[in-house]
Amino acid sequence: MKEDKNIDKLIRHSLRVEKGPEDLADKIMGKIEAAEHIEEKALRSLLGKHVIESPSEDFASKVMSQIEAATASESASTVDSEPTIITNPVIIGKKAWMIIAAAFFGFVIYVLQTGSESETTPNIYEGFVSKTGEFFSQMSGSFSYKLPELLTNPLFAISLFALSILLLLEHFLRYNRISVIRQ
Repeated sequence: MKEDKNIDKLIRHSLRVEKGPEDLADKIMGKIEAAEHIEEKALRSLLGKHVIESPSEDFASKVMSQIEAATASESASTVDSEPTIITNPVIIGKKAWMIIAAAFFGFVIYVLQTGSESETTPNIYEGFVSKTGEFFSQMSGSFSYKLPELLTNPLFAISLFALSILLLLEHFLRYNRISVIRQ
């Protein structure tokens, strides 16, 4: 118990706020005001040395006459010259179109070769199909693999055909559209 009282006494003693002189705040404010006064004098002397120049009275009219002269000369030069032609950038390059065309023709040949065998009517492409079939049967000796189920699905073939048509249509629309801009 006595120890607790001693500890409490030490804590209270250490927590006491020491008071400074009563005019401490006045001294600090005086120093701050003196520093501000010195800074203000330095700023006034600096601004006094470097006077800001004001523009002449007809400054705005001179600038506007130069702008009007520049726009008049530009409009005269664009009327006499040919219109500016801006074309749209190429999205799909020539190499990509060649790959797409090769894939499309390969797909057509594949579809023609794998036609149903139960047809009883004569096929107008029968000679072509038989020759390509012979070619692929000769090639099948060098490598052989079974196509995945997805590639033999008719829905995949229709989707690939539709995608090819859309890409081809986009290509023709992109290359035939030219914008003419006159200034």
